[in-house]
Amino acid sequence: RELGEPFAHVIGGDFQRRPQAAAVLRVLEVGGQVVYWFVDECGVKGTEVELSTELMGAPHSLCPAPNDPRGAVWVGDCSGSWQGAERIRGRTSFGLLEEQGWRVHPAEVVKVAGRSDHPKNPDVGQRLGLMMRLMEARRVRVSPACEWLQDAFARCQLAKRESGRRVPVGRHAHVTDAASYAVWRLEPRPQAAQPFRASDIMILQRQKREGFL
Repeated sequence: RELGEPFAHVIGGDFQRRPQAAAVLRVLEVGGQVVYWFVDECGVKGTEVELSTELMGAPHSLCPAPNDPRGAVWVGDCSGSWQGAERIRGRTSFGLLEEQGWRVHPAEVVKVAGRSDHPKNPDVGQRLGLMMRLMEARRVRVSPACEWLQDAFARCQLAKRESGRRVPVGRHAHVTDAASYAVWRLEPRPQAAQPFRASDIMILQRQKREGFL
């Protein structure tokens, strides 16, 4: 699930006009464990281009170049692959960012079989569960400079839908979604157990010993 090129930063993106949200992380090794350390954040009430411009300027000063100390790659809300925040036909969030020189990856690589050529966002429950497990293991950390993200993680509310699923809602949901999209894409999934093969099973012959089989 790696992104293919070495970047110093990964930008998680959630594309809404109010606001556009970006959470910037670095992947570090701490005590022998991979840690997702959020070091920057950005929000604008505007377009994806305005969000890009804000991130490229001071104090963020990020750039699209790999192998650069300020280089960054995006992992975004999968809906950005087929629509933009302004819902203008033919303009997608991914496309607008790519026009600014960024590389953009969807949060999930799995596509909806038979329905769409676009990736589908990860299941909300699984995404939130992953974040909770990593936080409990101290593998997700937030810089004191990221006050918006800290506050959002602490105060984001969950609403119960008709389906019974609980999803993040409200003004704190955008930047927490942005952060969790990046972590979801980067964190390796546990390997599924392989089914038994006939060759793996050894059948032992029963032997009679002292009255027992």
